[in-house]
Amino acid sequence: MDTQVMERAPCLEDNPLFLADLLEDPASDYRAGRPHSRSVYEKRLTEDPPRPGFEKAPHFVYFYYVRFDADRRLRVKHYTYDHCAPIASGALKDVLQALVDNARGTDDNPSPDGSDFNAIEWTRTSYIAFFIDEESWSFYRSGDFLAGISFDNSPVPNHTFFDGVDLDLTVFDEETGLASERSAIAFVNHMKRNAAGDKLGEEKQKFKFDMNFKVGFADGCAPPLTVTFDPDGTNMGPPVPPP
Repeated sequence: MDTQVMERAPCLEDNPLFLADLLEDPASDYRAGRPHSRSVYEKRLTEDPPRPGFEKAPHFVYFYYVRFDADRRLRVKHYTYDHCAPIASGALKDVLQALVDNARGTDDNPSPDGSDFNAIEWTRTSYIAFFIDEESWSFYRSGDFLAGISFDNSPVPNHTFFDGVDLDLTVFDEETGLASERSAIAFVNHMKRNAAGDKLGEEKQKFKFDMNFKVGFADGCAPPLTVTFDPDGTNMGPPVPPP
């Protein structure tokens, strides 16, 4: 995984070349021989009605807790959680809040089952959620000039990760007990093998994705930095039931 840091332009006019690329017709990706990767914010399950082939809400959550330790080293903890029943989109925030409380508390229900951003594998139709437990860090959101999670640089374009939501989850200071909010993003991995929506078969698909953060300065005056992590994740087919 590489980490990139760049200063965010304070206004669009300051970066005309980037703006030109940003506003370019997505079809130009095809003209350049590069398949266009769809946004995680596109709706499938949460369309009204849900899109055919994408109707089933996941039972399962892959949850990734990200923070910096006291020595300022990055810590990433992986969790898998089976709700044993479909998780409606309206109930997802409560499920993720419970996972945050666990990760910051007893850390045993569920216990972490992985670390770092290495060997990320997904075997189930699921929600995938990332939570950054740092006050001055937040994911970019839908409508910003970057997305919190993007598959634009993936060798396999996005045809399976949709229904993204931006969330604020609550944490409590261990010393003062005061509540504050931290940034999270979640989306559904529908375990599809292609843009037609066919179910993933006996195959593996490796994706690269960018996690884009705004990082504030201590004085709170300067525009935030943009920090990008670029992990890999692999869909391992066929999906494990239940869907």
